[in-house]
Amino acid sequence: LQGVAECETLGPHPRVCKVGRSTGLTTATITAIGLDNLSIYVPDLRRNIRFDNVFEITWDSPDDVFAGPGDSGSVVYDPATMNAVGLVFAGSLRDVDGTTVGTSYACGLVGVLKAFGLSMLS
Repeated sequence: LQGVAECETLGPHPRVCKVGRSTGLTTATITAIGLDNLSIYVPDLRRNIRFDNVFEITWDSPDDVFAGPGDSGSVVYDPATMNAVGLVFAGSLRDVDGTTVGTSYACGLVGVLKAFGLSMLS
């Protein structure tokens, strides 16, 4: 990876990649940024957890999984610039107007690094 960037700088509907423990190298499309009040059910906690300022990654098809169980924490990056833009934390299949759609969610890496006072190694 070359550096870190905000996903807003990638342009409309950018393709992104990640390498995960479970699914390996995968690609998909960022379809929404700056999502607030996203409610995700966490089975281990047996309740919903609310997330703000995250981005949505839509899989190419329900069978072409971008991130699965065990991939949380994987770095999402722009393959054109090799800049990291986020960290995967959730994903699943969902129904959108009668169509099954695969969706993953990630938090922006710039905000995570800033919140913890960290920087990428060079």
